[in-house]
Formats: sequence, C-alpha cells, structure tokens
Amino acid sequence: MRILDLVREPVDDGIRVAATFRFEHCDLPEQRIFASCVGPGAEDLQPSPDAFLLIGLPLACWMGEQRVAIEGTICTALRENLEEAMRLFHHWYERAAPVAIDPSGGCRATRPRPERRAAMLFSGGVDSLTTLRANRDAYPLDHPDSVQEALFLIGLNTYDRPVGAAGPVEPERLRAYESLVPRLRRLAEGADLEFTVLDTNARSLYPDWVSFREIGSAAAMLAHAHMLGRRITDILVSSTGYGVDPPPHGSHPALDGLYSTAAVRAWNTQPYMGRHEKLGIVAAWPEGLGALDVCFRFDPSADGPANCGTCSKCVRTMLGLLAHGRLADAHEFPCDDLTVEQVRAAPIRDMRSIFFLEPMVARLEAIGREDLAQVVRQDIRRWRTRKQPHRRVARAIRRALRGR
Repeated sequence: MRILDLVREPVDDGIRVAATFRFEHCDLPEQRIFASCVGPGAEDLQPSPDAFLLIGLPLACWMGEQRVAIEGTICTALRENLEEAMRLFHHWYERAAPVAIDPSGGCRATRPRPERRAAMLFSGGVDSLTTLRANRDAYPLDHPDSVQEALFLIGLNTYDRPVGAAGPVEPERLRAYESLVPRLRRLAEGADLEFTVLDTNARSLYPDWVSFREIGSAAAMLAHAHMLGRRITDILVSSTGYGVDPPPHGSHPALDGLYSTAAVRAWNTQPYMGRHEKLGIVAAWPEGLGALDVCFRFDPSADGPANCGTCSKCVRTMLGLLAHGRLADAHEFPCDDLTVEQVRAAPIRDMRSIFFLEPMVARLEAIGREDLAQVVRQDIRRWRTRKQPHRRVARAIRRALRGR
C-alpha cells in the first residue's frame, strides 16, 4: 500500500484534508480518502501522515499487503505502538500478517500542544453517552482530564456512502444526520463541550463491513483526532460494552491505546463495563436519555422519535431501558412498553448481540417480565443451536486447509 498526495485545501467554507491510497499486492482500487470540517476545528485540521497511516495500516495487514509506504514523517511513538498492534492483529486473525512501515521522511517524535485539551468521539449511542457522563462525574471542568470537545463523525456507517465513493453522503443518510446533530449539539453545549463535526469517507477504503468492524474501526475513527493534533492532546474512545471478556474487535481495550502518538494520546474508557450497566447510567441521566440514538433506520421522519423501535438495536436497547424501569421516560423511542411479538420480530443478528442480551434476562425476571425474559432465552438458545454446527464445520475446514 502506498499513501501519497497528502493535501490540505479549502472547501465549502471549511477545510478538507485528503490522501490517495494505492494498493500494491491486492486488487482493491485506488481511492482518495478525505475528512472535512466546517466551523470549530477547521482551522486546526491538518493532513497528518500519522492519521492517514492509521486509516490504512489495519487494512494493509488484512489484505496481505507487504508494506505501507507513506509520504511524510510519522511519530516514533506511533510506529512503536503500531508494531505492537500488528502483533495483536496476527494473534487474532491468521490472515492479518504484520507489514513494513515505510515513511519517506522517516520518524520523529511529535510534540503535544502546550496546554492539555481532551476530546472524545461522540455518537449519541449508549457507549459515548456513558463516557461523557462518567467524565463529568469524575472531573471538574477546569481539570486537564475533563473533556472539552466532542468530535462527531459523519460517513462511517457501512450504508452512508457506497463502497469506494468519494462523493457526498447518501441523501437519506444526510437527513438522518441532520436530524441527529442538533440534538447532540444541544447536549454537548449543556455539558460545556465544544461540538465539532467532521465528514469523512474513511470507511469507504474498506471493501466490506467485516474488515472494518474486525480490524479497522477504532483506527479509522481515532485517525481524525490526530488530524486535529494542533487542537487536542487526548482523545477518548468509548469501549464497545462487551464486559470483562471482550472478543477480538477493531475497537478493543488492548488495542485502542496503541493508536496514540507522542502528541495525542488515545484512551479506551470503561474498558470492561458491560453494555447493560452502561445503559443504566444513561437511563438515570435525563439529558442523556433524551439524546440517545441507537437506530439502524436510514431515513427518520421529521416529526417522529429518533429511534424506530423495530430494528434489532432499538429492541435490544428498549429491553434494557425497560429492565432499568426507564423506557417510559425515553421519549425518542415510539412506545413505553414491549410485547413478546415485538421482541420476536427482532431476532439476534450475531454473537455480539448475545453479549448484550444475556445480562438482561435476570433483570427482566426481577421486574416481573418473565414473558420477555423467556423470549430472549429462547432466541439465544435457538441462535446457538443453529450456529454451533456451522462453527464446528468451519473450524474443520480451516484445519484441513492449514494441513494442505
């Protein structure tokens, strides 16, 4: 992989930074990856080689590239950290072999701005709201560890842009963002946070959602903090809520901190707290509950609630809010109770859903909702029964291929 033509240019009253990604050992097409900012943060946005290296390196490992050659100088600390990250990649995924890092300008330790300034990645989901609430509870506003800026990234969902697209966000997705951003901005302002929006197509570099989820997601998100290295010194990324035994994932407590430079340090917050416990924190925070957005819906209505109440993420979140006794207070969901039919209509999607659903069973039983607890138990049992034989066959095939 080669990363070249890094530029910073004015665009639509803001600033855009971009670089070209060219593959050398796989058949993925050349792409122009960018991030743009209008308003706060635009003056500090820079085409950092560290940032573009972070976006591309996990995919280079995944796709069997031999190196990442990049124009410019990269941080010595980041290079050392990425050597460790690549060891972890290869431990998790046999296909993700380490690659050489080849910066044209060599390596030099970057320096942080004189005064510390902490930021966080802010999405409006359970994880990021928990990070904000915990930070405000732990630190006074004048403390250096107190978060001062919220970074909201547009364009990182798999359905925001077609794969490989450098053009604008899909119209229905743009409407969804335009519905969400004002609510998050109000919450940020109420929490004394500066709210910065970045539009990016970094997700489009990855050929499918699996590669982005499994190896590239946190690196791509945190790269945008390094583009703002003149503005911030610390970036908080919320843990994924898998609890004390998180599976391999593109965002992981053992991995996210390795995406630090000497100038901008990355932190994984509440690394071993489960999603159900996090939801309890958000449920007890009226302002956060009013901004909660978890929905898969592509095109929300202009005058309805933010969450559809029918997709699997909505139903899972509503089950948790019901278990915590706060669903009726969550006005961005369309109903204040759940039926057995609603839960059955949103089946388990993957193993990760089970991490979030299993802790709810006992809580649902405790509040007298054995009907819903039974459905969740049945869904988990059915999913495991259906998937386990397939997983055994897959393991046997992998062993046979290794033998050949």
